[in-house]
Amino acid sequence: MRRQSTAKDDDAVSEILGVIMMLAMVVTIMGGVWVFLNPYLVAFNDNTNWNSASNIADRVEDRFDVVGDSPNGTGTRQALSLKSSSINPANLVEEWIIASDLTPNEVVNVIELNASSFEFLAFNETVTSISVHTSTEQTSFAVTSSYEWSTIDHDLDSESYLIIDFYNAAGEHVHRWSRFVLSGISISTAIDGGMNQIALINDARITKDPSTPWSIEEAPRLRLDTLVDGSTRLSLVLTDVRLAEALGNGPNVGFKVESVGPIQLFTG
Repeated sequence: MRRQSTAKDDDAVSEILGVIMMLAMVVTIMGGVWVFLNPYLVAFNDNTNWNSASNIADRVEDRFDVVGDSPNGTGTRQALSLKSSSINPANLVEEWIIASDLTPNEVVNVIELNASSFEFLAFNETVTSISVHTSTEQTSFAVTSSYEWSTIDHDLDSESYLIIDFYNAAGEHVHRWSRFVLSGISISTAIDGGMNQIALINDARITKDPSTPWSIEEAPRLRLDTLVDGSTRLSLVLTDVRLAEALGNGPNVGFKVESVGPIQLFTG
């Protein structure tokens, strides 16, 4: 016996083919829309992540400014959402050497030989004692000035900073020499094509995209004041930030910012 096709069977087959063709058309259209929108979605995500990193930098920078001017031991706790970013230490990246004669009767030159020794020359040979300070230690030396360079070995750990004070026989502070090696933090955010980086170092902000070099967005705090007598005073704040360990990704990453106390090098 042979089955004969009917008009109803033909209609059923046509409906199935129509559904398949429509599904294929929908899939094709959706694929085309996705290909068309994908660059815009990537750009949107990159912009969202960049804004998030910039906001993190603003909040962290504000905490550094507040805590940095506070007494030793003063601190604050902060929680950040680091879903797309991480915070890493940027250690020992900037060095400052600042020195000044403090009286009109003596001129002192200092040359640091290495991390534990230096030599000095007092032009008028009035220096009789020297005090050396680091972040953790202090020591003093009785010296005899001469017309030649004198070498001092202090053997102190001076990785972060070193302050050397010179005094005459009357105990008068005649010269101060200082070296500071500053650290900061780097905020890294993954975006299309590489990493976006924001470095906060010495109260300055430096940024870098995958396709551009480092650029300075904010400079360190530098202030010029006009005094009562009409003279000009320059004020500069150095900020050193030591991050104990990297802060990884997470929706609620907490950390503590604590001050080790401000250091005033010169007054006036």
